[in-house]
Amino acid sequence: MSKKLIFSLIIMLCYPGFGTAQSNTALTGSDGFGQTIQIYTHFSAYQGHPVWLLIIRDLDRGQVLPYLYEVTQKDDFWLAFTYSRNYIITVSDLTFNPGKGKIHNFCRLENRNLHGESLYITLSGHLTVDTRDFTCQVSRYQDGNFSIAPASDAPKKK
Repeated sequence: MSKKLIFSLIIMLCYPGFGTAQSNTALTGSDGFGQTIQIYTHFSAYQGHPVWLLIIRDLDRGQVLPYLYEVTQKDDFWLAFTYSRNYIITVSDLTFNPGKGKIHNFCRLENRNLHGESLYITLSGHLTVDTRDFTCQVSRYQDGNFSIAPASDAPKKK
């Protein structure tokens, strides 16, 4: 193989969007983000030191986006972002440290192909290894215009 061909293959493997005709604005919103996953916790109690590993695969860009959330208080709010509209949750594991167990496919989120949908997740109850002790409510919605800034700071739509 020629050096140019090898170099081109390396560039294409390292930068999946390189050389494609699709623009970034077609894949993302004007803020650079695609869909969001909003997570609210309202626990009455929790066992040990729970840590939630959430891994998202961005289907449009081929990126893998890992998120790690530590439960340190009963009420909390977390966000996970994708950079395009189509994604799949490949891992959702909740580990109770030190060595108290693990819940695979936490909230039954794994292997969901999501196209143009964001998620709103509410966790409540007593967070333990026993999945009957807590509830996980997952809602889907089509709005991809989640704003990080307060409404007063957000740009006006024309």
